[in-house]
Amino acid sequence: MSSTSVILRQHTVVASTSDSQLIPPKKQEAPKPMPPCEITDQTTKLLSLAEEVAHFGSWEFDTSQSRAIWSPELFRIFGLEPKAGSGLNWEEYTGFIHPDDLSLAIKNMQIMMRAGLNHKENFDYRIIRRDGSVRVIHSQRQVRAINADGKARTIVGVDQDVTEQKQAEEALRRSEERFRAVAEAADIMVYETDVKTGKIKVLRGMEKLVGYKTDEVDFTVDWVLSQMHPEDVPQVLATLKAATEDPKIDKYVLEYRFRHKNGNYITVKDTAKAVKDSSGKTVLFIGGVRDITQRVRDREEIEQYSRHLEELVKQRTEQLVAYERLAAIGQTAGMVGHDIRNPLQALAGDVYLIKSEVADMPQGRAKQSINESLDSIEQGISYINKIVADLQDYSRQLNPELQGVDVANLVAEVFQAIAVPANIKLSFSIKALPKVRLDPTFTRRALTNLINNAIQAMPSGGKLEISAYPEKDSVCLIIADTGVGIPDDVKAKVFTPMFTTKAKGQGLGLAVVKRLVEAQGGNITFESKVGEGTKFLIKLPLQSV
Repeated sequence: MSSTSVILRQHTVVASTSDSQLIPPKKQEAPKPMPPCEITDQTTKLLSLAEEVAHFGSWEFDTSQSRAIWSPELFRIFGLEPKAGSGLNWEEYTGFIHPDDLSLAIKNMQIMMRAGLNHKENFDYRIIRRDGSVRVIHSQRQVRAINADGKARTIVGVDQDVTEQKQAEEALRRSEERFRAVAEAADIMVYETDVKTGKIKVLRGMEKLVGYKTDEVDFTVDWVLSQMHPEDVPQVLATLKAATEDPKIDKYVLEYRFRHKNGNYITVKDTAKAVKDSSGKTVLFIGGVRDITQRVRDREEIEQYSRHLEELVKQRTEQLVAYERLAAIGQTAGMVGHDIRNPLQALAGDVYLIKSEVADMPQGRAKQSINESLDSIEQGISYINKIVADLQDYSRQLNPELQGVDVANLVAEVFQAIAVPANIKLSFSIKALPKVRLDPTFTRRALTNLINNAIQAMPSGGKLEISAYPEKDSVCLIIADTGVGIPDDVKAKVFTPMFTTKAKGQGLGLAVVKRLVEAQGGNITFESKVGEGTKFLIKLPLQSV
């Protein structure tokens, strides 16, 4: 039969399905007291267990006896087998002490022996076990009883093995020193931010980085934001918010501009690690900030240089393509130049003969029309001949043949082959020059191209000046016109092959002039102003014959 026991008013009620009965409770007997010897044994066991767990041993020394009494754990700390109710004498004990710490241990015991009641001492020393291992011991001692003369009679102590603790402390100290050295070497400001209060504790480097001492400002997140460049604040706030609220983010890296105490902005790199509580909530940020202003400047310069380099590569590539194109054209021109010039010469001869015959014809419209056609043919022949010559002069290897040249006669020869329009006024200024070593063909071609360009620049007429004079170790040749001038945006390209602003032309004239002049060891420059004209200056080495 099942039943349920219910404690109620110090009685036990036994309930069943049929009846119930009230039964008085049984009288409980008081526990028997533990014998004193058992209490002592239990206390000793607990103390021994505590010593073993905490890795410390206790001892007691009666100064009237030769040996101290050690606890079992103290024996184990020294690497010895425990001996009940016994310990080491002074000589045995000091035999374990590290030689460098022996004098300290002796001095400490001398102090204890002369000390009064309840005097306490504590110090650290090292021991060398029989197996050669070194352990660090922390000892706490107290005088518990004195003799009639007031000197110590009983000294008790606790010696704890703190080797691992000391090793950890030393490792931490070295780590802190390394961290400090790295921070100082890298000029890093080290800080700690309390997320809840927004207060920032600077551990080092604030004054060196931003110019402020730690007691000059209320260093908080809000203050830092107020000193930050306005353009950088939104990005910094977004990063801080994410690092604070997202449990998956445990660090952040920021770059922003900060206003130094001197008023100038510096660019800094801020790297921090999040410290979270047991719930994963960020409570602290520990980080470092360093000045990267120069690095940013260098990076911008490199980027600018890279852009310039890319542009330069593009230009050089275009030039290379143009040079390859010119080389191909020049090679072709060299091959076909002879074949082109032969019929041109035949045409020129035919034109001359026709002109001779036309000269005997009576005046009239027919004669005039024929002469105009012949002049046009001559111009065409001359133009074709110039194109072939320019192509060949630009593409071929130039080997000047220097000889004594009278500059005045050379200029006169050039104008004999050029038809100068009537609306252009010529002006010559040729200083007295000795014969100069030049390549007459190269110089004549260069002057011809420059003079033709000057004439073409003055379609409505103007003035063309030709000058020649010595200057130190050079002979100077000047061709100046009062034509339309060269725009500023074109000046840098005037000597570039295949570049022209003319509706008719290949853009080789000035490029050829530059090659012909430089092949003789000279150089060419120019000055120009839109609406006023252009002046080209050729300087050739003055080598008298």
